[in-house]
Amino acid sequence: MNDLYRSQFRLPWDLYEALQEQATANERSLNAELVQRLQDSLSGQTSNSDIAAELRKQSEQIAHLTHLIESLSKQ
Repeated sequence: MNDLYRSQFRLPWDLYEALQEQATANERSLNAELVQRLQDSLSGQTSNSDIAAELRKQSEQIAHLTHLIESLSKQ
């Protein structure tokens, strides 16, 4: 374990909760989620969890717009 730096960080509560939700969704511990996100940000890569979150957001927007279009077409 000599290759690990052990530390404590203070996070805003809402950030902690968001990270914990993402860690659960990605089936990782909070620590593993933080390490992966830091590695991704330093390497310039977009993580799969970030891509999945963006796709979910866009899917919700499409569903909402589809519903609006259907409502308008019935008028």
